[in-house]
Amino acid sequence: MGKVEEFYDWGYTLKLKGETILAKGVNKTKRLSPSSRLILSGVGSLSSEVFWKIKELQGELILERGQLELYYFGRPSNELVLSQLRAYLDVEVCSQIATSILRAASLNKLKVLEVLSVPREILEDVRKKVRTLLKTLSGTSLSRLMGVEAAISKVYYSALRSIIPEEYGFTARTRRPPEDCFSAALSFGNMILYKVIVRQLIKRGLDPRIGFLHIPFRDRPSLALDVAEEFRQFVVDVAVTPLFTSKSMSLNKDFEYKDGGVFLSRSGRAKTSKVVYHRLNLKTTAGKVLDLIDCQVKKLVDFLNGEVDHYEPFTIESYLRQ
Repeated sequence: MGKVEEFYDWGYTLKLKGETILAKGVNKTKRLSPSSRLILSGVGSLSSEVFWKIKELQGELILERGQLELYYFGRPSNELVLSQLRAYLDVEVCSQIATSILRAASLNKLKVLEVLSVPREILEDVRKKVRTLLKTLSGTSLSRLMGVEAAISKVYYSALRSIIPEEYGFTARTRRPPEDCFSAALSFGNMILYKVIVRQLIKRGLDPRIGFLHIPFRDRPSLALDVAEEFRQFVVDVAVTPLFTSKSMSLNKDFEYKDGGVFLSRSGRAKTSKVVYHRLNLKTTAGKVLDLIDCQVKKLVDFLNGEVDHYEPFTIESYLRQ
């Protein structure tokens, strides 16, 4: 895959200038290479000469508008997608990737419980249970892996319950629909994370539908769900939980109760979006958290391309050691 170049502006135009593309918008002007993967965000136009030059030099063009509506033209990344598909169809490779993701996600859950100051006796009990479950992972089928993941998540959310005020009604993690206020906020925060990850996957040339831990199903972004396993606690849980422990979420103003479920109101969505996006844009020693996600996707690409021997998932512990 070629170099990735991005351009964002409103009312932009793209014209061919010699062997380069001149992108000109209301606020900025930039020269782009037609052999690169070009990601254009906003509203604009491009000449047919630009399109044909991109095709001639085997570049790629992604037009991004509105809520992540992406259109693709010319994809030399097809070879990468084929490698992704081969890895999925190889039972051993698929299991290795899925197991490593699940193991990392479990360790991240334990670390976040420490950060959120879950009582020590509860934390120790969770550690024992999680370590016992992790011992069962070797040589496990995908269906069994998802069973282990569900068991670890149940233990994790049971521990989180100890710090969430009772008034929010959180007794267990519920979905489709969420049945309590905390689950509603987590689900909304996770949706933000999924959209961010889908964009990073497409940016790097991967097919979001071909996952390894989450089995592909129709147009579900299974690979985005896989990567989210590594980042969900680090991004969403750490950002959202303090809204509840500090009782910043109003039962009357920030939630709507309908159709047998609990959903965020407009003000609830605004509060949750604010803390999740703040977390995603938080600057770390390795750049923004968004950059960490992109770096992790690049690691997966390198593995699928055969540039490294194994896929190394993201763990909070390794991040803190940097």
